Amino acid sequence: MRITVYSVAGKMPRWVDEAVSEYQKRLKAYATVKWVELPMAKRGKTGHAEQWREIEAQTLRSRIPEHSFRLLLDVKGHSYSTTAFAEQLAQIQQIPQDIAIIIGGPDGVDDQYKRECQQMMALSELTFPHPLVRVILAEQLYRALSWLAGHPYHRDG
Repeated sequence: MRITVYSVAGKMPRWVDEAVSEYQKRLKAYATVKWVELPMAKRGKTGHAEQWREIEAQTLRSRIPEHSFRLLLDVKGHSYSTTAFAEQLAQIQQIPQDIAIIIGGPDGVDDQYKRECQQMMALSELTFPHPLVRVILAEQLYRALSWLAGHPYHRDG
């Protein structure tokens, strides 16, 4: 399974890079996971969130291969338990496509781009800061993929 996480953001704090790196090492046993940082639209005194989301959507379109299964993280997306997320990854794996997991910018993701994605998933109904989303996603990918492999990292209950 090949997964690429596309993240629209600025520079992350060191603790985020260290945490994601730790899970990245662990994930190698189960899947090829790559993290790609994409630039945010330049914010200034002029402009507005809708305009910035459109610019970021164009960046996403230009960087994510068309044949990828696009899974967008969005608070309005479908919520999964860890095991249901693992089973969803296993189902997607049956499709001969790479998986692109998308973390939008600070103003969210353009509505048209949302419709272009095959699926939207919520990590929680809570809103998390962008750096924490990366860490949570890295951990949940590891938990889900290790569960699929029968590793005892995930415990129900």
